[in-house]
Amino acid sequence: MDKEYFEIISGLEKLNISLYKPDTIVYKYVDIKSGIEILTNSTLLYQCPDKFNDPFDPHLGLLDFNKSINRMSSISTLKYPTDVVKELFRGAYEKFKNELGILCLSRTNMSTLMWSHYSQKHTGLCLGFNTKAFINSDDDLNAFNVNYTYEFKPVEHSFVKSNKDVIDLIYWLCTKSKVWEYEQEVRVLEMYKNGYLPFDKIELVELYFGASTSKQNIDIINEIIKNRDYHLAKVGKMIVSKTKFELEVEYLNQ
Repeated sequence: MDKEYFEIISGLEKLNISLYKPDTIVYKYVDIKSGIEILTNSTLLYQCPDKFNDPFDPHLGLLDFNKSINRMSSISTLKYPTDVVKELFRGAYEKFKNELGILCLSRTNMSTLMWSHYSQKHTGLCLGFNTKAFINSDDDLNAFNVNYTYEFKPVEHSFVKSNKDVIDLIYWLCTKSKVWEYEQEVRVLEMYKNGYLPFDKIELVELYFGASTSKQNIDIINEIIKNRDYHLAKVGKMIVSKTKFELEVEYLNQ
């Protein structure tokens, strides 16, 4: 790990963005149809941000372009009005945003709300991956805990290719409203690459069925796991607690 790496990590920490730890488990909540596709093809969907369900995500209000805009507007050879320069910058970032791929994961497999929202009302799956599936080395900068806040806290962005530029972009892509804090989200970023990307089957280490997943769908998933030669350390089914408003796990392979 070099000086540049630590400068970026330190800068992100000041903005409440932390690198997700390697050799830990992250979870993907999916409905049955998506789960079958993931397990059959050993691929995960890295989405363009314009496909997200949050209109604020990511929001350019987190980046302060003003100094750069004023500097460019003042260059006599260009003679662009400030509002034109601003729209050029915004257009460039909209284009860049839609060339990205972001994989949205969670630090927990026990969220009742996540099961409700992303696993088709507890009828789907939650898949647990070792982060080695997404982090190739200790100095990779592509998996981050999302920062949640109630207000925009814009950072001054200079458009200069530097560590500061990297920090700003990660902050922009990994900051969301606190209303989403229950997701405990981890984001894996792929620059200039999106769509269905492969993962190493050995890194899928846990699988959980929802509290309302049907026996028929459980049998279908188990058959795929067997035929595709997945080796899972944990397979479980969520059950509704009889004493409190929480989910519990009944392990099926232990």
